Amino acid sequence: MTLFADASAARAVVGGFLERLPSLDPLVRELVGDEPMVLKLELREPPLTVALDLGARPLAVRFDTAEAGTVALCAKVDDLHALLAGAISVGGAITRKRVVVRGSAARLMRVMPFFFLAPYLYPQHLAALGRDDLLPAAPVGAATTEAPMNSLVSRLAYAAGFALGLLQTRLVRDLDVLGALAALGRGLERARAARSGPRAST
Repeated sequence: MTLFADASAARAVVGGFLERLPSLDPLVRELVGDEPMVLKLELREPPLTVALDLGARPLAVRFDTAEAGTVALCAKVDDLHALLAGAISVGGAITRKRVVVRGSAARLMRVMPFFFLAPYLYPQHLAALGRDDLLPAAPVGAATTEAPMNSLVSRLAYAAGFALGLLQTRLVRDLDVLGALAALGRGLERARAARSGPRAST
């Protein structure tokens, strides 16, 4: 039994996340570089075909396309969902044959950082869709503060991105953006652990 009842459900959830990527073009481009290439996602159960054109500016997302792609990932929709959510790594998915890759291994390595970033973004997308069935239960009382807190976090994130951009263009041209994102992820995990600690002790 799959998580998504039909192709339209998969398009709304997984496809909806991919459709948001052009708005993140500067961040994605920092991670995967400027080499023109197309990442093709050939999904089944239910069927969904997506091409991510990393050569376009901003990057383009095309559905139901027959183009071959520079690199293709073939998988069940549920397995791509698990990959985006961070429940399984790309290496683990390939080893267990939950994902089959077609194309150059070197080109695949170019897009790997995107799958390191996705687990920090995809759960937020699911929460925004109201797909609570695909997420852990929200903390009690979160709804009352969600809108203003989202606004504050968005402004802080913009400021942080702007500061990183200034640092890269004026001071450190080889700025390790992926390292900064990894540090952000560690901070998120530590905050979650600190929040759940008192609950565990009660």
